[in-house]
Amino acid sequence: GDPNYHPVLPWVVDFTTKNGKFRDLRKSKFRLNKGDKQLDFTYEMTKQAFIAGGSSGEQLHVPHHISDVLSDITYYVYTARRTPKSVLCCHVRSQWEPNEYPASMERMQSWTPDECIPEFYTDPSIFRSIHPDMPDLDVPSWCSSYEEFIEVHRMLLESREVSQDLHHWIDLTFGYKLQGKDAVKEKNVCLHLVDNHTHLTTYGVVQLFDQPHPRRMVGPAYTPAEAPAIARPLLQNIKETVILEDIQCPVTDAVNG
Repeated sequence: GDPNYHPVLPWVVDFTTKNGKFRDLRKSKFRLNKGDKQLDFTYEMTKQAFIAGGSSGEQLHVPHHISDVLSDITYYVYTARRTPKSVLCCHVRSQWEPNEYPASMERMQSWTPDECIPEFYTDPSIFRSIHPDMPDLDVPSWCSSYEEFIEVHRMLLESREVSQDLHHWIDLTFGYKLQGKDAVKEKNVCLHLVDNHTHLTTYGVVQLFDQPHPRRMVGPAYTPAEAPAIARPLLQNIKETVILEDIQCPVTDAVNG
């Protein structure tokens, strides 16, 4: 529940059509939302301010494109339907204006420059409002319930279209495209990682990898992993002599042999 340590998953579709239009995972959500021109402007302006300020330059003036992957404001907007009004007024805006919050998933996805949170793939309760004057968060019309939306959204996350490009998103969010010339090329220089650790924090963007992440292996007809099916004849041959827990060895021998 702490936005400073909350996990992120990629937004993968825009919800404008049935099952949505797939997003370009080769670009950060921040870049897709703000546009290259805005990011170039931010980088050049902070670079000039940093040079002008010399060694006394403030952290905010370190050349960068991106300030965060999931800000606390965005987190509380995402979870507004389940968050007490007092907390929202503290973190989002001091005056309570429930109509100012995105009313639908389509609007939420287009509004935010930040990445998604797991709850939008796993928890139907995140759409239901505890506030009398804030309506529930709308899901696309091609879903009849929040539960169905969660099921479809998760299916899209695990789809072949996402799996084949997921490693690019990992490189941008946790990997080598957060540093050096690769970060500059991808307009992905993040404020938390460019200050030479002069302003240490215990939260924010974390770089886990310094090499390109391998591509996810996707078969000709990829489906999410399921438990292996045991052939019926094999079960019939052994069920009279072994209990269910003992099936593992004969099955293994059959596969290996």
